[in-house]
Amino acid sequence: MFKPICVRAASFVALSTSVLTQALGCSAESPIGWSPVDDSTVATIQNDELLEDLALGEEGPDVQLVYLYLAHYGYFPNAKIAEHNPLWIPVLDVKPPDPSVFDEVLLEAVFMFQTLNGLPSSGVVDEATRTLMKVPRCPHPDMDPEALSPEAKFALFSHYFGDRDLDWRVGRGSSAISGSAEQAAIQRAFATWEAASDLDFTQITGSSHDHDIDVRFENESTLAVFDGPGGVLGYGPPGNVYLDEDEDWYYGVGAPGASQVDLESVALHEIGHVLGIAHSSVTGAVMWPWTFEGAERRSLNADDRIAVDVHYGRWARQPGGARDIAAGNGHAWVVGTIPTHGGHQIYRRTATGWVNVPGGGEKIAIGGSGAPWLVNSSGAIYRRTGVTSSSPSGSGWERMPGSAKDVDVGENGSAWVIGTLPTVGGNLIYRWTGSTWTNVPGGASRIAVGPDGTAWIVNNMGQIYRRRGVTPGSPSGTSWEILPGTARDIGVGADGTVWLVGTDAETGGYGLYVWNEQVALGGGVNAESRRAWIKIPGGGTGISVADNGRPWMVNSYNDIYERK
Repeated sequence: MFKPICVRAASFVALSTSVLTQALGCSAESPIGWSPVDDSTVATIQNDELLEDLALGEEGPDVQLVYLYLAHYGYFPNAKIAEHNPLWIPVLDVKPPDPSVFDEVLLEAVFMFQTLNGLPSSGVVDEATRTLMKVPRCPHPDMDPEALSPEAKFALFSHYFGDRDLDWRVGRGSSAISGSAEQAAIQRAFATWEAASDLDFTQITGSSHDHDIDVRFENESTLAVFDGPGGVLGYGPPGNVYLDEDEDWYYGVGAPGASQVDLESVALHEIGHVLGIAHSSVTGAVMWPWTFEGAERRSLNADDRIAVDVHYGRWARQPGGARDIAAGNGHAWVVGTIPTHGGHQIYRRTATGWVNVPGGGEKIAIGGSGAPWLVNSSGAIYRRTGVTSSSPSGSGWERMPGSAKDVDVGENGSAWVIGTLPTVGGNLIYRWTGSTWTNVPGGASRIAVGPDGTAWIVNNMGQIYRRRGVTPGSPSGTSWEILPGTARDIGVGADGTVWLVGTDAETGGYGLYVWNEQVALGGGVNAESRRAWIKIPGGGTGISVADNGRPWMVNSYNDIYERK
């Protein structure tokens, strides 16, 4: 018997830091009635029949049960899965020769299951791994993350809208919820996806069939995938968002009760599927198939934003020209192309265009206060004074001590510069203490600062590093962590989103990438495959990231673009 397309679990054993209790609504490309293996395998695990830790070298029926479970969800070659999922690529390309023996192949499969589902990756079938295996989940198989392009990773269902202006309606409401309350929650879910993309959703009313997305509350008597309270929450096939009206829905903006299902969260997840976005393996993502009982997940994380950006983002050309750009705190400033004393003229973005601000520079940054910092052609460092909501251009430039090649300021006001003294990797690095510049070991050519003051650097070989150990008590941090990839420029938004200009040539400059990183449930980074730069179409030479995680960039033609 085919397990429901989306499932919500009952309570079970706590994980390392919290209790996973339900799988958020999900959809599958596979037709109703199909399952990759006998569901009794999953049922056996879910009935607490897998009790002991299992590790390399062990043998027996419990090992075979783990093998069958992983085969069920796509970790080994499987002709039946491939038949029903043309885009599927198995996580591993070989099977264990003996499924009852915990060999190196099964060890790698367990490691990848942990990696892809946000667990600490040990390769041991430990309590946390068994706990997650007991959760009923969407039967859509997991995929090999290394083999997926961004398009495949985020569009496993092979459908998405070519039009960016989409109409939606509530075709069938729930008798248990007032129309205005249910629609407000669904409106908020659509608005969240709209804010992260170039999509424009319009709600329509009436019985017209001229709509792109139909939202309907159904039950087990009107839609076969539903099974009454506590089972399937929602279903998101192309063009439809189905929600189970038999659930105890919470539709407000506060926290749901311990036994309630948050309508906005489930609608947000199902709308993602309708947009063509598959499940995420990043814990905390809206598109991750598991969540916590009585919890809500109403905000997109970086993985969700990247997913929708792959198909529904675009670079919008802005007027004017620039050599460098800074976005943050609701503002955008540029170093223009007209020469002046100190470099090139400075401009601030307004609702109608760019307004000139006296001064000249070569590099520019914006801090959490909205006040820009500037480095001019002589290396002098300046900070704009008098910037307020009523006077966003400020009143003057304050000369700061020292000299620099590049500057950036975090949302918390932490300012870092690349100095003018050469060293291995470029030039010396400094952090502003409030009264002076303190040297931080290392060398770089470009710098960006995260919202908490964490510095990201690119050195003169294109290597990318992130400062570790930055805390309020240790604002300079403790060490540099090297990251994958190479770059020519880097930017970090107030929400922590990181973009860079790569080293691969593209029209307009070089490739553009956004950082995607998975954090394990127990804390820490989980896997190299989840610490990757996702390439986004376009080419540029300089980049900065606004508060909402949307980048601005300039290219080799000095054109200015904003990501929509």
